[in-house]
Amino acid sequence: MGVRVWEWDGGKNGQLDGNPAANSTRWLLRSANTQKRQIDIIPKPELQTLLKRAEARSPMTYVMVLTLGRTSIRISELMGLRLEDLDFERREMHVRRTWGNQSRGPDYTGIPKGSKPRIVDMSQQLCAALQAYVVGRPEEGWLFPSKTGLPMTPNSFYPTPWKPLFDAVIAYRHPHILRHTYATQLLWQGQPPVFVKEQLGHSSIRISVDPYGHAIRSSDKSAVDQLDDPDASLRKSDASNDIRGLKLIKGGLA
Repeated sequence: MGVRVWEWDGGKNGQLDGNPAANSTRWLLRSANTQKRQIDIIPKPELQTLLKRAEARSPMTYVMVLTLGRTSIRISELMGLRLEDLDFERREMHVRRTWGNQSRGPDYTGIPKGSKPRIVDMSQQLCAALQAYVVGRPEEGWLFPSKTGLPMTPNSFYPTPWKPLFDAVIAYRHPHILRHTYATQLLWQGQPPVFVKEQLGHSSIRISVDPYGHAIRSSDKSAVDQLDDPDASLRKSDASNDIRGLKLIKGGLA
């Protein structure tokens, strides 16, 4: 956008014939919202209770909830899994498709968000559960088929079997909360944000860090200690006699 130049030729009563500031804020940027949305998660004790309830309902319900809780996959990606997407030797799950976009038909298969497949790691518990679940099944086919032979859709998963797992003790959450829980727990454990980004399938590390940044902070002081000079001379006696950063000396504080 070009710069508009105003020249004053005296004008009437020594005033300009226009407002130099007019239209100067055409591309004014909105101030950033400093109040970030709080990410909801399912605490580990509650998740363990949900898994026990799911196991009591059926093997399929248990494996579906465990897969959502131990990986980064979305509900539509869960429904799109096939047996050939599981690599038990490498403990890897190949997320290649989504299933159940009702606006395009109940049997619609699409591609994962981000327009590319990804590989997510399977924990030992998940790998063992999936291996037991697929025993006797053919090597290919839908991992979570419905009675029609097609995969269960997200809209049929929400009311049954997901919603009955909750009650007055454990408040209802959308299944997508397990994806937030997964990412937050990894960061709490000190996993690199770039690893979390790859597991989530985000195109940018910023997309991964912004919602879960609160989980990255650690109380481990060794990180800042590594910034000190190797020859820094801080005696233990000095450090132990400090009060809020002020060293005790005879007669008062330094």
